[in-house]
Amino acid sequence: MWPEPREAYLPRDDSARTLLEAAERIFAEDLLDAAIATYRHFADRYPDLPAAEIASLRIGQCHTLAERHAEAAAQYEQFLETYPDSSLRPMALLWSGVSHIQIGEPAKARERLEEAVTRFPTSAYAEGARQRLQALAKPPPTRPEGHHKSLP
Repeated sequence: MWPEPREAYLPRDDSARTLLEAAERIFAEDLLDAAIATYRHFADRYPDLPAAEIASLRIGQCHTLAERHAEAAAQYEQFLETYPDSSLRPMALLWSGVSHIQIGEPAKARERLEEAVTRFPTSAYAEGARQRLQALAKPPPTRPEGHHKSLP
């Protein structure tokens, strides 16, 4: 469920396209910190290009893959604020929700996941959001009797 740069997002400018393609190759090699730096460089250098959306989202994905969930959540939130009308919004909402679950923010997770389901009900990301909302609705597992944590 990761975006592939579609033709609409690929820069026409050769230097911009080369930089984005380099970032994508670095990302594909799992060199996540280097990919983050390259995507940031791209977004800083070409903030008005549609591909800046891909770069911003990819930064969050790199943090997700590196299991830096707080950084991922912050990046997805920045993406959602910066690109409120992006066609990538359903994906960002899902991954924002997942990141907020990981850092123990169920209310924020629920808000993001519910938006994905409500605003983009036919999206593949809405289905993922529904599954995570169901998991959030389940009560936490209880400890069996006799397994109470002793007090200090």
